[in-house]
Amino acid sequence: MMDAKFLVILALAASASAGPLSVQESDKCSETCTDNGKFKYNPGYIYSYDYQVDTATSMSGASEDTAKLTIQTSADVEVLGPCEFALRLRDTRLLHSDNAGHMKAAHREEQFRRGVEASELRFSFQNGVVAQICSGQSEDAWVTNFKKGILSSFQNSMDDLTKAQNLTETDVAGECRTEYKLVSDGYYSVSIKKSKDILSCTER
Repeated sequence: MMDAKFLVILALAASASAGPLSVQESDKCSETCTDNGKFKYNPGYIYSYDYQVDTATSMSGASEDTAKLTIQTSADVEVLGPCEFALRLRDTRLLHSDNAGHMKAAHREEQFRRGVEASELRFSFQNGVVAQICSGQSEDAWVTNFKKGILSSFQNSMDDLTKAQNLTETDVAGECRTEYKLVSDGYYSVSIKKSKDILSCTER
């Protein structure tokens, strides 16, 4: 039996500078806009985030060894206009564990980096929900799917950012039970923890 652990972390690094999400090939993703200003993203600004995925896979009863894989990237989200956003990736790393358990560059790290950093991904951001993405014709499906995973973490479906909420959220993983907890509510910022029950997901 194979046991796998999967952890996704999306953290704000700097600012001010589903069912599967639908894909549209167009210069403009947002044909309509329902933004009520909840997130206060400013057009013309780029917001930068650190994104990291860690996976650990082991074979029960076979050995104590665990194979680990880590993906790290900086995600720049540019606000092009109301509900019109663009995602760009940079400084991407693909790491895996060696026989001694040390993390090192994976064999195809450079190929992976070139693939995910080659082009931007436009998306429609409707009041916290990634309603639609607009990928380029030349972008490979695996690249688009990876970026959709990042946007899944970026999405926030809370009705009120000052109150905890449990809901069913639609993103790249399907329709999943999702819990939002308010960690801190400061004068200048709000910290929220988002937890998704992957086993509850339907309509994948």
